[in-house]
Amino acid sequence: MSKFSLLTPPYLIAEVAEPVAQYLRQKYGTRGLKIEASFSPHVGWRPTIQIQSSTTELILVEVAEIIYPQIFRTSYPEILNGESVTPIRVYQACPLSVFQNDPGQKQIRSLRAHGFGMITTNGDLQVEEQFSASTLIYHVPQEKFESSIRGTSSDVKAALARAFDVYRTDAKQGLQASGQIVEALIHSIASFSSLKTWLAGYRPANKAADVIDKLYASTSHELKVHRASFGGARQFMKTYRNPSSHPTKSKSEAKEKAKNIKEGFESSLSICSDLVGVRKSIGCKSRITV
Repeated sequence: MSKFSLLTPPYLIAEVAEPVAQYLRQKYGTRGLKIEASFSPHVGWRPTIQIQSSTTELILVEVAEIIYPQIFRTSYPEILNGESVTPIRVYQACPLSVFQNDPGQKQIRSLRAHGFGMITTNGDLQVEEQFSASTLIYHVPQEKFESSIRGTSSDVKAALARAFDVYRTDAKQGLQASGQIVEALIHSIASFSSLKTWLAGYRPANKAADVIDKLYASTSHELKVHRASFGGARQFMKTYRNPSSHPTKSKSEAKEKAKNIKEGFESSLSICSDLVGVRKSIGCKSRITV
């Protein structure tokens, strides 16, 4: 008897659940592999498949023939609360034909916007990860991201959009990318200010943290009025610019590290918006390249 005896309709067992379980075993091994089991005492949902991708992260997969299954909608708050147990990523798995027949990809976009991933299987039982799930503790909703960058310039919007794409699948690298945009804006402002003789001693090779200190200490009126923005950038660099690369040793440590990375990415959006405002205020029209 199949381990997926509780699944309905039964055809999904052979066409989706079993090949996806095999795919996950090949990718992650068998550590923590469970079928239709509880993953948290705080969450009523019993995902079709669960497996540990690392010692501190759990992947949950729900097999369903409707895009964005109702269990995701009703259990979303509980799923997020489940992050208190361990960082998790959540996928839906379905036949490729179901994935391809979502009108206008409306439900697919909604699924992705909420941080869920998608795995499909075709008629030959080949498994494909259509898009990755975010670790939910890192997740920044698409609408929040768009709102945060609305007041920035076109060059910065494009750069941040690329960083956000990276962040969705690798939060640490996404934070590194957004931090590089902060640095590029700082150098852009400093280069322009140096040409205007508002800033002495600037060199393009200077470290961004040192450049921020110079901008903050400037006695030029054009720069003094923006000390709050420079101070925010300095705090960002100090707190978030170089997240630890050391592996976490416990779930609580992983959760704290994830929280800091998410805060750092969201902070970078705010800092970029402020620095774009500074750039506009001083008349700097140069575009960043990152």
